[in-house]
Amino acid sequence: MLSLPDHPVLDKIALIGGCARLPIGFDVERALAEVAALPDGHWGQRGGRVGVHNPAQAIFLRGHAPAEGELPVEDREVLGLLPTLREVIEQIVPAAPMRCLLALLPAGAVIAPHIDQADYFSKTLRLHFPLTSNEHVWMYSIDRCYRMRPGEIWALNNSARHGVVNADASASPSESRTGRSARPRRPRPRRAQRRDRKTAVRRPAARTARMIATDRFVYVHLHKAGGTFVNECLERYFPGARRLGYHLPASLIPAELQSLPVLGFVRSPWSYYVSWYTFQSQMAQPNALFRCVSENRRLDFRGTIRNLLDLGSSSERLDALLPQLPAAYGQHGLNLPGFALAPIRDSGKGFYSYLFDYMYGGSRGPLTIGRVESLRADLLAFLERLGPPISAELRAFIEQAAPRNTSSHGRYRDYYDDALAALVAERDEPLLERFGYRFEA
Repeated sequence: MLSLPDHPVLDKIALIGGCARLPIGFDVERALAEVAALPDGHWGQRGGRVGVHNPAQAIFLRGHAPAEGELPVEDREVLGLLPTLREVIEQIVPAAPMRCLLALLPAGAVIAPHIDQADYFSKTLRLHFPLTSNEHVWMYSIDRCYRMRPGEIWALNNSARHGVVNADASASPSESRTGRSARPRRPRPRRAQRRDRKTAVRRPAARTARMIATDRFVYVHLHKAGGTFVNECLERYFPGARRLGYHLPASLIPAELQSLPVLGFVRSPWSYYVSWYTFQSQMAQPNALFRCVSENRRLDFRGTIRNLLDLGSSSERLDALLPQLPAAYGQHGLNLPGFALAPIRDSGKGFYSYLFDYMYGGSRGPLTIGRVESLRADLLAFLERLGPPISAELRAFIEQAAPRNTSSHGRYRDYYDDALAALVAERDEPLLERFGYRFEA
């Protein structure tokens, strides 16, 4: 693999975070026409790339794939057929180009989450120039997902976990083609350095950045944590409350609301797993997550939850699950797309702890987390702190209204043997300690 001993390691978190759109662009229609005119023999291969990139076709314009060894970074013959991309590489981006490639990710394909770890990657910035795309193509990096528009130029932090999903099952390969021309690497757009390129996507727009918002706070609904009750309360008694989405994380709170306080609720992980299992097992068509970890209902509670707890440590099961999950946010169910669950890999976290961190970790406003076990009291206390005084009708609803959307099951402790209870205690330990949960003997 090519190394750059004379170049410093870049702090990509400080420079670009996950992905950053650069204030430059290119003539995408002219570039597309040139790509479309390439002789057919150029496509249909991986360009020497292996591993997670196998789903994508590739044509190297400069340099070679890492698997081909430490070869010089020079223009390839095909670059002479693409003058617009040469212009981008050599003139539009103010930095010395390194390896460059053109890639095509077919409809329905996924580039699994990965980190580019070699010396070369740590010392260059990867840039992406999308030539074509659609609403179902997502790049994710760190804890966010991005959509890149044709003609834009983006920097991607490939030293963090990242991946790509093209979920448009109806698209032809040409519709999902993504240009990854030169890979200009530089710490800042204005300062020239070595570079490398790919395509990324910006955080989902308002269509997906939704949750329940009032003029005083935002409620983020963690799965099976009393959300149906809280939603009804807010929509009934808070004029102007807006249902902007379903089970969306705090990181997707719209920019104009990010300074507001954030309210959420949590429950005992032991209780959550029982509630989740019984709810899914009673459904005629359980979700993909349940089908995968229960091996299509073959396993009982203990086997199913053991598999669920192992997603953060078992790559094999996670690899089988991710392609089955939705590729974008929707309006029903757990609403956990594959790119949102992918970072659980090798985290060692229990599923519920990961879900909690994913939902609330991106909160920018003051965060208040109540407990489901004391939901009524905690909700009242939160509203009283915010003011104005709570009306008699609102107080009566919170104190007396019946629970909503509950699942039918016995005491959670009866579902566990000692080994499984201990596994939950191990995988969800930080959450248990933070909220003082103990297994009820």
